[in-house]
Amino acid sequence: MRLHRVLLLIFATMAFCRLGWTQDPLADLYKNAGNAADQKVAQRYFPAIQKCGNALADKSKTTSAANLCKQAAKIAQEFSPNARLVEKLDAFGWAAYALAQNGELKEALVWANKAVDLAKLVDDERDSSIAYARRGAIEAASGDLTAADQDMTIAEDFDRKAIVWAKQAKFFTHIDDYYRGFIQDLRDHAAILQKMNRPEEAQKKLNEAAEVH
Repeated sequence: MRLHRVLLLIFATMAFCRLGWTQDPLADLYKNAGNAADQKVAQRYFPAIQKCGNALADKSKTTSAANLCKQAAKIAQEFSPNARLVEKLDAFGWAAYALAQNGELKEALVWANKAVDLAKLVDDERDSSIAYARRGAIEAASGDLTAADQDMTIAEDFDRKAIVWAKQAKFFTHIDDYYRGFIQDLRDHAAILQKMNRPEEAQKKLNEAAEVH
């Protein structure tokens, strides 16, 4: 799969990441906001992730974005192990995206792996689908179609669970975005399956995508 197509997948699957916060608007809501040391790290983290977002917005600054987003991710690693999990997940994901966009697939996969590991702790279906789909995209771009196929399958399972949750919780404001993310995952998984010479399975993914609503 060509890199530019993979990057479209990465971008689509990251639609709900909270990139661009310059301060913590939900600090009082998080039980894992951390200790005083974590608060000091946060004071450096939010400006850093803002710079990452600004660089990503300028498509001509892929190298700058890769460096800035990696820097933000490294700052996020300074948080205590059980603190600021959401911020860590966002930072790792954006680092993976920015590095892949800059053609640094090997390092992008390192951060994508970190995001998947962290998604298991965050325990949110939508975040998990994004993390696995992102890693699957990078694996596909790296030529590891078997791993990509496996990760996309996991991502789709989380997509389905996220949609069920959204309906049960009456979270209708963003449910269309959940649908779009699921459709995109199915379509890109189909492209991977086509590359693997599995056209019938690919068509099933496309058929499912056409019926999502």
